[in-house]
Amino acid sequence: MIPAGFSRLLGREEIDRRVHELAAELRADLAGRPITFVGILDGALFFMTDLIRALGLDIHIDFLRISSYRGGAESGDLRMLSGLTWNIAGQDVVIVDDILDSGKTITFCERYLKSLGANSVRCVLLLAKERACDIVLEKRYVGFTIPDRFVIGYGLDWNGRYRHLPEIYSRESE
Repeated sequence: MIPAGFSRLLGREEIDRRVHELAAELRADLAGRPITFVGILDGALFFMTDLIRALGLDIHIDFLRISSYRGGAESGDLRMLSGLTWNIAGQDVVIVDDILDSGKTITFCERYLKSLGANSVRCVLLLAKERACDIVLEKRYVGFTIPDRFVIGYGLDWNGRYRHLPEIYSRESE
């Protein structure tokens, strides 16, 4: 069930089509190289799973759990809740995240992975909000640019709920 005040922003077919396009871009750029994908939990789980299946390459998979929200929709201070399992020193790494909002989380993760000795760090983001963002990423792939609204579904949550929705919904008035 979709909460009151939200409307569909991106449908399932549109999401699937774009995930396959991103996979094709990544496959062309990464083929023949040892790669580690690092998903930012919990939001990137659905997107990362679909992306890796569409990619079709033999890659390592790892996760970081970073928290930047304290209930509701307001961004708070970053905290690393859990780190990597594998050694990424000398590896080419692709960070997979659900949304580029303020840029704090992705910047934090990129710096962290480089501090662990990653050879290169690329970022693939399902969504990027239309807003001024002063971050510079080494290499970035973006699925969709969306209005600066709060969104849920396809891994994105609201107080830990609505991640299971197969489509992406935005709050109608902010």
